[in-house]
Amino acid sequence: MPEKTIKKAFLIYPPTGLYDRADRCQAPLESESVFILRPPMDLAYMAAALEKEGAECRVADYPAEKKGWDDYRADLARFGPDLLIASTVVPVFGEDCRAFRIAKEANPSVTTVAKGVVSADEGKSELAREKSLDIVVRGEPEFAVAEIARGVPLDGILGITWRDGDRITANPARPELNNLDSLPFPARHLINNDLYLMPDTRRKMGVVLTGKGCPFNCIFCLVGKMYGKKVIARSPASLVAELEECVTRLGIRDFWFRSDTFTLDKKWVLEVCRMIVERKLAIRWTTNSRVDTIDGERLDRMKQAGCFALGFGIESGDQELLDRMKKGTTLEQGRHAVRLCRERGILTYLFFVIGLPWDSLETVRRTVAFAKELDGDVSNFSIAYPFPDSELHRIAVALGLLREGEEVRGDYSRPSIPTLHLSREEVARLEKWANRKLLLRPAHALRVLFKLRSPRLMLQYVRAGFRMLGYSLRSG
Repeated sequence: MPEKTIKKAFLIYPPTGLYDRADRCQAPLESESVFILRPPMDLAYMAAALEKEGAECRVADYPAEKKGWDDYRADLARFGPDLLIASTVVPVFGEDCRAFRIAKEANPSVTTVAKGVVSADEGKSELAREKSLDIVVRGEPEFAVAEIARGVPLDGILGITWRDGDRITANPARPELNNLDSLPFPARHLINNDLYLMPDTRRKMGVVLTGKGCPFNCIFCLVGKMYGKKVIARSPASLVAELEECVTRLGIRDFWFRSDTFTLDKKWVLEVCRMIVERKLAIRWTTNSRVDTIDGERLDRMKQAGCFALGFGIESGDQELLDRMKKGTTLEQGRHAVRLCRERGILTYLFFVIGLPWDSLETVRRTVAFAKELDGDVSNFSIAYPFPDSELHRIAVALGLLREGEEVRGDYSRPSIPTLHLSREEVARLEKWANRKLLLRPAHALRVLFKLRSPRLMLQYVRAGFRMLGYSLRSG
């Protein structure tokens, strides 16, 4: 396809359902214990890179805005973009592609780009399947889309797969981004920040990227494929400067720190916390951690800097299963991490996975029992999803649980594969049963409600509980 300089770029989340469209997860929000509608930061980062190239940008999150395809058509007609970028997710990729077809109907010369594709053949099959899709961006998208907008010949842009008539070409991968400070701050001025609220306070929530990459080897995780094994963290100065901008310009004081391994580097964590306190930002924040990268000193500094909750991927209550999934942690480390948080009044969000190839009724029961023992403030069970080209996918094929080349259906709430001991239907029932077992505990609910000590927060917790209970009862 001919190269051209882009003047108008439209970046969207298609109206195909509420999903966490971060590359590592791609989960339906309905299946999460705490319903957190996060702003489309991947779009905001790409828009910032495009604006530096002189492109006029629009960002639309149709699921969050509760808008549909007719609204999308009207927006296309009003704005008239020559570049359309859609953040897609594997479970509904086919539905997401409707956005490309509609855009081509409105303007056959528009360049269509998909971000978020996870493919064993670098996006070639997706391009072959969807004729209205021109380019798949693999890995880090910001500099690739900037080069597309600048009119760089497509055969010279690393990290993309593209079509030229009937020919589809996968260019070499783009090297891992080693300096996150080189990215512009995300274009938050293009986002309706009032849509995205912290679930407990109902105040505006900001998502701030703190680092990318993970050195660990969980068989179901996409981080290594998307961002590599090397951990790249922003400088504390850059991170705190963005936080300060959010506080002073947008009035955002509640944050989710997006990181694959936030607590991995102790020295870095302590410096970030020192600077937040020194600047007197008075913010609240939560992030994800690992049970083997936490200690009392880190937690004390994090709490002082505004950390009120931490998420841990506990995954299983069966040590053999933890070892098979290559989690690299122990049950005792899980106990220790939760205990340290509880001693400091930091809430814990614990995540568990069932439906791995070796799961049985006994291992699921052990995991539920372990979840009860840990008694996190919020616990959530999800179903293992074999993303294409993941190690879990290869294992499922090798064990005969999935056929080579078979389209992966389902998502984190709908089983894609059986296990060696359980059918898909049994996995689905057990996931809902596990969530109910954790929800329907009066003593736990009373403890959490007492800890919140706020009528507003109590109401939010009760609403979240009823929403999740309703989800777990459907077809359960």
